[in-house]
Amino acid sequence: MIDAQTLTPAELNQLGLVIAERLAKQPLLVDSVDLAPLLSVSVETVKRYTAKGQIPCVRIGRRVLYQPEAVIDALAQACSNERGDADE
Repeated sequence: MIDAQTLTPAELNQLGLVIAERLAKQPLLVDSVDLAPLLSVSVETVKRYTAKGQIPCVRIGRRVLYQPEAVIDALAQACSNERGDADE
């Protein structure tokens, strides 16, 4: 175990950078309340999209969480598929 009191300022800075880098690699998960404004829709719409399987989600216990980038990608793909089908 590392004792923060024995680390030099340079070591603390390096440790902070390593932690920040690892956190940046973790996917951001948000709930429906936080996702709705990102999509400019209501929370009920997010829940409806989820129930229909139109957007990907991560279930952790009773919680339903979303990776905003994955949701936006899924919606963009669905829109492009609809446009492609309409053109044929």
